[in-house]
Amino acid sequence: MTSKVSYEGKQSLRWMRVAGCMVTYMEPNVDFADADWDEWIAAFSQDNIRSLVIGSWDPTQPTHQQWRRATRAMRDRELPVSVISEARHNLALAKAASWLGTDMQSFRWTEINDALKRIGLDPQLVPAVRAKIVALRDAHGQVASDVTLGASAPPRPRRRSYEFSQPLEVSADLVQETNSEIQATLESLQKRLKNRSWNSKAQDSG
Repeated sequence: MTSKVSYEGKQSLRWMRVAGCMVTYMEPNVDFADADWDEWIAAFSQDNIRSLVIGSWDPTQPTHQQWRRATRAMRDRELPVSVISEARHNLALAKAASWLGTDMQSFRWTEINDALKRIGLDPQLVPAVRAKIVALRDAHGQVASDVTLGASAPPRPRRRSYEFSQPLEVSADLVQETNSEIQATLESLQKRLKNRSWNSKAQDSG
């Protein structure tokens, strides 16, 4: 029987706030409405949010435009972000975001304590926040029987499942966009360095 858990957002994308940390859970294999996605971004962009946890189990599927908007907002706020998931697809999304300068690192559910410490959470708050994350994850049906061991509970019907033995799977669009943004960032940096060098030479000659 599912316990009553109070949260913000929708069932597919839900969150709660705990001591300056926003804890999020994304349901797998669903499309996120832009309005719901932007509401989530607006929520973690508030000044009183100092860190972010994104939990999931199986692969999530935000569009690459949605993920791009979210990671840009995270970078603008300079939020430390921990992603907790068992799906290599989600871990790859986190890695792509970190390549672009987002302060993001991924963990498995067995590493939940490390994920919370990594975002600077007070150690005394870790047990309470951990309990909130698990409650949020299991708000609509138990996902795992033991979060410490990561043992799967009797599975709910799912359309597809990813194993860690499978290769990384990220859309070609995301890979291309990530590479393009990295290239643009490098070109911008090179241009600034070149301008700085010219200015320095001009000052020396003057």
